[in-house]
Amino acid sequence: MEESSDEDTSHDDHDDDESASGSQKDAKSSTKTPAASYRSSRLSIDSLALSDYVDDEEEEEDEDDEDYLLSTEGSKHSKQESKKEAREYEKFKISKIIATQTLTPLAWNEICAGMNTSEITRGSRWEQEPTNKDDNEETRFLIKWGDVSFVHCSWETEEDLLDFVQESKKALTSFGRKCDEDGKVFDAEERNDGTYFDPAWLLVDRILNIQPAENADSHLPEDQKMDQDDKNGPGRQFLVKWGNSTYSECSYEFENDLILNGIPYKEKVAEFKERCLKKSEASNKQERDKGEAEFRRLYKEVFGERSESKSQEGAVLFQQELEAREYRNGGRLRDYQAEGVSWLVSNLVNNRSCILADEMGKNVLA
Repeated sequence: MEESSDEDTSHDDHDDDESASGSQKDAKSSTKTPAASYRSSRLSIDSLALSDYVDDEEEEEDEDDEDYLLSTEGSKHSKQESKKEAREYEKFKISKIIATQTLTPLAWNEICAGMNTSEITRGSRWEQEPTNKDDNEETRFLIKWGDVSFVHCSWETEEDLLDFVQESKKALTSFGRKCDEDGKVFDAEERNDGTYFDPAWLLVDRILNIQPAENADSHLPEDQKMDQDDKNGPGRQFLVKWGNSTYSECSYEFENDLILNGIPYKEKVAEFKERCLKKSEASNKQERDKGEAEFRRLYKEVFGERSESKSQEGAVLFQQELEAREYRNGGRLRDYQAEGVSWLVSNLVNNRSCILADEMGKNVLA
């Protein structure tokens, strides 16, 4: 009985220690809050919304199952809490640790002062207290977050990552194995003359959609520059396809984030609007007339007048010109290849349908 009592006491002490440790961590976590102001209004093309919808459907089906209710009495609330907690973690999921540096607090203040977006403030996703001390050096990691683009990369301390980000220890360990002696994970070729990553990842390649600003006054011009804490919010949201990136890496970006970071976008907005315009019949007719005029010009320059003999003569001259032309790799078209191209062009300028077929290594004109 005494042994049992000792074990119980030891267990209770252990629980007290864990409880105290948890309380300390909660108290410590409460001292820092996310730096973002507009995250809740950011649009997402991520599949999380779809998966959440599926989860809700499954949950409704479970509610109709009497056996499920009997066997899991009281677990529904904990399941919802777990899902909520998972989604909170998902907001701060690390996509990649890009680099690390060890600098003085004053140096970090200087580097991070201009790093501000709707997701980060002074270079971090959490509120950081500025300091004037320049004695102890501090190591930080440049993070590419999983829910946002490279525009919102931030410098974070190991302590904050371990406290607020799920699976951050695994990410730090992986980074330690992959980074070079300079503390960078991308080599010089991958960086493409960038300091930490390819600068093209911060260039707007194409805008695929535009959502109007929710809180902006109607009288404000579309390209109005807004401060980060402006009452009108961060402006329109653009669905951006980034340079040297795939369409799966598209992201919605607030207009003000692009402005604050000096990212050109107005030309791409104009291109998007032009693509969205429904052309009038007069405009379509004008384009058709322009195309026909180009066909006539090509016919006259290459194949001469419309008489059959001169057309054939022009085709022969065009074929000879193709055979004589040397391309960048030093190659030339063979006679039958030049003949096929010339024949296709001849039919094109005469608005004749044609098919160029190939059989057993020979081109057959049909």
